Amino acid sequence: MILKRISSFGDENWGTIGAPTSISTEHKSVCLGDIIAYKHHMSDNVCVGVVVFAQGKMTVMGSVGIDLRTLQNIRIIVPHNLLTQEILDHNHPNCFEIEEPKKMTLAEIEKELGYSVEIVEGE
Repeated sequence: MILKRISSFGDENWGTIGAPTSISTEHKSVCLGDIIAYKHHMSDNVCVGVVVFAQGKMTVMGSVGIDLRTLQNIRIIVPHNLLTQEILDHNHPNCFEIEEPKKMTLAEIEKELGYSVEIVEGE
């Protein structure tokens, strides 16, 4: 599933839910789409947000631009596999959506693209 930011400037892909980050807590690795509690290095306040990939780095909704690696005392509150559209809408109404991948046959892909394709194995 893809996490998308909805904007008047066009939708942005904010990453694949479940993608790993380089951050770990005491118990498990933090993944894109996890809801975490954390302390920002500039404040003693505890903040909560969803881990996203934006502006070229792993960050948190509401603190975009702040690298995930600079946050302190990270705790996973809700794991990514339990993230729902309802949870996103509660925190950021009409700003984000979870997009399910399309399942398509080769013929459907070619029809949508307007030309034929050949499937090859990846590296």
